[in-house]
Amino acid sequence: MLQDSTFNMALRPSELNRLHKYKQKVRLLELDIQFLRKCKKFKIFPKFIKINIPIKNKTTDRVIHNAKLNWLNLEIKNLYSKQDSLSLQALELHLDISK
Repeated sequence: MLQDSTFNMALRPSELNRLHKYKQKVRLLELDIQFLRKCKKFKIFPKFIKINIPIKNKTTDRVIHNAKLNWLNLEIKNLYSKQDSLSLQALELHLDISK
């Protein structure tokens, strides 16, 4: 019985480190989401959202703006999805550790 508890104690630090990393990633994703939502609110686009076409007129400007807005919305949804996935992994690990 003593060996089992010693073995479990040896695993705990690495599991705790992994849990900490999950929590850190969730927080970083939260900050990314917050940044992109602010961009959307102020109607600006981050530098990674670039769409170039050779023709410039009112219609193409509107189409490009809508495409960038769509891209921004998809990026926000993608980050929410990643955040939820990592949160679930962190929760599962937390439950395993606390057994």
